[in-house]
Amino acid sequence: MKAITEMPIGRWMVTEVFILSKDATVHEAVSLMSEKRVSSALIGSKEKPLGIFTERDAVRFVAKGKSAIDEKIKDHMTSGIISVDEKMTFEEGIHLMIEKKIRHLPVISKNKVVGIVSGNDLMKLRYELLAEVFHNTRRELDKTIKLLKKDSNQRMKTILHEFEKMQTQAFTDSMTSLYNRRYFENRLSEEIHRSDRYGYPVSLIFLDVDDFKYYNDKNGHQKGDYVLEGIGKILKQFNESEEHHNEKLRRSDIVARYGGEEFVVILPYTDYKEALAVAERIRKKIKERVFEFEKEQPQGDLTISAGVASYPDMAKTEKELVAFSDKALYLAKKQGKNQVCCYLTAVNSKK
Repeated sequence: MKAITEMPIGRWMVTEVFILSKDATVHEAVSLMSEKRVSSALIGSKEKPLGIFTERDAVRFVAKGKSAIDEKIKDHMTSGIISVDEKMTFEEGIHLMIEKKIRHLPVISKNKVVGIVSGNDLMKLRYELLAEVFHNTRRELDKTIKLLKKDSNQRMKTILHEFEKMQTQAFTDSMTSLYNRRYFENRLSEEIHRSDRYGYPVSLIFLDVDDFKYYNDKNGHQKGDYVLEGIGKILKQFNESEEHHNEKLRRSDIVARYGGEEFVVILPYTDYKEALAVAERIRKKIKERVFEFEKEQPQGDLTISAGVASYPDMAKTEKELVAFSDKALYLAKKQGKNQVCCYLTAVNSKK
């Protein structure tokens, strides 16, 4: 089941849109909104909206002390309205509302307004998501409910911050402080979806510690955990400060612990050649790191091997991207370890 945050915003729009002429009075607008029990009315037409009149506009009008019967709505509406495509995601809609400090978004389909979504509705849905994912954190949810009752932009930001903090805790590997496999799978699915939508490549690096079982058996699992922690720190520092083709690695680049001694790196906007260069720099950094007892390893050093694959040039699905990068990793191991291989090389080696 898709996460709510990934679903199209049009799923939660109110499809009954009430239209008023720009020459209508404020009294007519307020009467319509009161009768229909809605918080906004569109000014103009569905094909050519000129503005939107909301509860906030009504409150501002009352504060001016003018006559609602005489005043035209066109002089008090919110003009230059921001509309969105019905395919925009739930999460993108919330961020847009916070950024632009707006509470209503007309939804467009085929150059026509087909509905309106409100910030209050989206925030209530966000609460439902919190209740589903974090059903054991009653104290935090109670705080969130209180915040939801206070309708202000600052409160919306606070709710978003609380949600992200709780989400980070749920998606973090406790040993390495990297993202865990669950988060990796969610983000990979998102990036594949965005790749299809916007037409950019996504590459995946699969990393595995060479001869890790040998290290564990010889030195004990506690020492093995120290190795994984150390590699986690290297990957985290690399993600935060290393250069990626003359730029710092972007926030969209995701580093996670896949399980055991395996790690993964998602590189959006990156083709396989660039990903190979990134994987090679990671390999060198780990090789240069001095680990305890590494001289006793079969190769006299503690190293990693890596496999690289890219979407959509090589893999055509999310599952194929994972499988192909894993096959490339297998070839790197087979060819002697402590190296980086591409899926294309793995395929050609079988011919």
